Amino acid sequence: MKYVLLFVETDGLLSANAILQQWAQERGIRWQVTDDSRWGARVERYLTDPSRQPDPSRWETELAYLAVDRRIPRLFSHQPVGARR
Repeated sequence: MKYVLLFVETDGLLSANAILQQWAQERGIRWQVTDDSRWGARVERYLTDPSRQPDPSRWETELAYLAVDRRIPRLFSHQPVGARR
């Protein structure tokens, strides 16, 4: 089983998902999706507890998509210009 994890600083989950899907499309990576567009597995895991970190700009979320392909790079990291680290 292969999956892709995204480590990205962005303005939200919508753009993070778009970045990941575009990255995969550019590399010909296919996701585990049924004919009627149901995902085999697609997970958003929230790593930050909002009660401990009230600033949404500091929240971290892990995205994981189950992929069909076996030739996926081990790491993908996208950092927009001006993003903090």
